[in-house]
Amino acid sequence: MRAAERTRRLFAFVVVTVTVAAIREETDPEIDQRAKTDGRITVHWISLGELSRLIEIFHKEGVSKAEAEDIKKKITDAGGTAELK
Repeated sequence: MRAAERTRRLFAFVVVTVTVAAIREETDPEIDQRAKTDGRITVHWISLGELSRLIEIFHKEGVSKAEAEDIKKKITDAGGTAELK
């Protein structure tokens, strides 16, 4: 059996859920429509300054890994500083 087939079989029963922290001022509202078509996606709308709420949401949802897209550039462009690690 080839490696790709073994990997496909191994992960056939893995369920991945996605928790989206959508920033009201920046995120396309279409994300809600995408979430409605896939029960594995949960969307939480927050404002840019609600970092503590973001942490609470991630704890509640059991998020083990988080990724940010474009937020560092947007914060910096607005005159702030951001370090995402």
